[in-house]
Amino acid sequence: MKAAFLASLVEGYWKNVDELKDIFVVGKTFESQMRKAKREHLYQGWKHAVKATQVFVFPVNAND
Repeated sequence: MKAAFLASLVEGYWKNVDELKDIFVVGKTFESQMRKAKREHLYQGWKHAVKATQVFVFPVNAND
């Protein structure tokens, strides 16, 4: 949503940032309840999975 507000500001839909502050309301926010150790463990697993999929990437031939 923030990206849409910024894009409309750049395009001149809003006069300035103060106009956005008047209408922008923060909805739900996310606060992680996960312990740092578990988060790191899961993140390392994710990085491992991403690396494992990289064997399926074929080199791009510049002549194609």
